[in-house]
Amino acid sequence: HLRDHLEPVIEAGRTLPGKPELVLAMFAALLDGFSYRWQQSDGRFDGRRVDDAEAIDTLTEFIYRAING
Repeated sequence: HLRDHLEPVIEAGRTLPGKPELVLAMFAALLDGFSYRWQQSDGRFDGRRVDDAEAIDTLTEFIYRAING
C-alpha cells in the first residue's frame, strides 16, 4: 500500500530522496515513531494537546512535502 504512494512521484519524473525500498522503510519508521510518541504523551507536545485531526493532517503534509520536494 505504501509503495502506491510513491508511484505517482516516480511516474511524474521527480526524484525520490533515495531508492524506493529505503524511502518506504523510512516512511514506515516515521509513522511508527510518531505514533508511539503521540500515544505515550497522550497527544501532548510542549504542554499542548494535539487532537487527532491536527496530528494526522500535519504528519500527512510533512510526508507529502518530503516526498514531493
